Amino acid sequence: MVDPKAKCFVVDTNVFVAAVKPFSRPTTARLPDTFRLLMKLILDDTISLIGNSKLATEYRCLGQEFHSETASMVIDQLLEKTTLIEISREGIGVCATYFPDQRQIADIFHAATAFQSRSIVITNDNDFDQLKKSGLIEIWSISDAIRKLLKETRH
Repeated sequence: MVDPKAKCFVVDTNVFVAAVKPFSRPTTARLPDTFRLLMKLILDDTISLIGNSKLATEYRCLGQEFHSETASMVIDQLLEKTTLIEISREGIGVCATYFPDQRQIADIFHAATAFQSRSIVITNDNDFDQLKKSGLIEIWSISDAIRKLLKETRH
């Protein structure tokens, strides 16, 4: 169950890719901010993660594609924390109008998930631009999320 006092987020798969991809290179010098963001989202008890079955499937597929122990561990933790909800036809219908290509069903589902749960979407996917401009749901870029959620941990 989602804590009503928690800040709720739908974390798009591009956040996971940006966070974990540097670990596929052997010379990562420092912990990337996107990885720190993802860890904050997973470990902070004042944050709730909301998703849908399509998003969970996307995460699992990405975990397999990376062939990485780090990726697998992060996916497991991300999925463990994420509350999966059923998306209503109404939510899908409302959000679909903001996506120019109706074949972007995953994006439409993620938007509908956020719409129904009053969550903030974190994504760098430009396909959400029209929806962001509408103000129907709040959408943060990865940079916005880093700035807003990690600012208290920076010195």
